[in-house]
Amino acid sequence: MPLHCTRQRINTIGGYYDAHCRNLGLSCSAAALRIIQSKPVYGFYDQLQGDYVAPCSLAKEDFIYCSKR
Repeated sequence: MPLHCTRQRINTIGGYYDAHCRNLGLSCSAAALRIIQSKPVYGFYDQLQGDYVAPCSLAKEDFIYCSKR
């Protein structure tokens, strides 16, 4: 799914993507690739760093991929 939100917009709403344009049916032209997060991970154990608990808004955030063209 295409993502057209700018980093500036995401930063102004707290730094986490809020799924604003997820279902708008926007064109893929000049967009990043969004991988929809359907099963959030709220925490895990890392052998080097120990327990990690993710903020709810970060755990639910979609993954964004933007390749350099």
